[in-house]
Amino acid sequence: MMPDKLGIIAGGGGLPRHLAEKCRLERRPVFLVLLEEQADVGLANDFPSALLRIGAAGKIVKTMKSQKVVDLVFAGHVLKPTYTQLRPDLWSTSFLLKNKVFNSGDNRLLSALIKALEDEGFNVVGADDLDPNLLCEEACITKYSPNSAFIKDINTGISAAMDLGSKDIGQAVVCSGGEIIAREDRSGTDALLAKLPSSQSFGGVLIKCAKPGQERRVDLPSIGPDTITALSRAGLSGIAVSAGEALVLERAKTIAAADSAGIFIIGVNTSYLNQSIHE
Repeated sequence: MMPDKLGIIAGGGGLPRHLAEKCRLERRPVFLVLLEEQADVGLANDFPSALLRIGAAGKIVKTMKSQKVVDLVFAGHVLKPTYTQLRPDLWSTSFLLKNKVFNSGDNRLLSALIKALEDEGFNVVGADDLDPNLLCEEACITKYSPNSAFIKDINTGISAAMDLGSKDIGQAVVCSGGEIIAREDRSGTDALLAKLPSSQSFGGVLIKCAKPGQERRVDLPSIGPDTITALSRAGLSGIAVSAGEALVLERAKTIAAADSAGIFIIGVNTSYLNQSIHE
């Protein structure tokens, strides 16, 4: 029996291609909506797709229905436009007026969007539902591991990241020497790391946690090769992510890059901050 057709709403990064290629290997029909100025348009050369702007949600819904899509997944990072840049169509305008979420945090906005898409008849799934191997396990997955000072930074950072997430502002913080030196805002982790001083080698840790009450089917914390490059540039020593709630994209390449740069990656349970500190 042929599996249900998967629709991928594709933003930036390698996750849309990873999921599309997985569908191909599993002989599952797939269709991609490539978000203009966000997605890799090269995907159109390899998979059935349509290039549509983010504000044309009505056309996205109509296209997915015409393609007989059953399951729907959001994949890849999306830079949130201003309202003027969005140029919302009738569907988008109705959605925003009904839910009043445009200026809300990402989790509230995306949770409302998932409900609206389910009301349209789609079954919205998470990237980890399609490939559980994307999730980071509760372990250090690199050659290098955190010492006791970095574990203290992780403990401090988890508490700060969870507080930030509870306000639906961001998922990540940077901690060094027991002090929070940077917090993610709605610009995202790339912008957070870009603001750090270049090559200062202050040995901090990036901590990324799922928000309390996070809608798991969209916007889970993720890291990949580009994250390692940004950490190395800023002189950070490692990354801690919430185990079972964070995606490691291009895992082999990410781990190899971290090992080469002397950077650790560890998946931790958020209850980790209550654990004892050991050498």
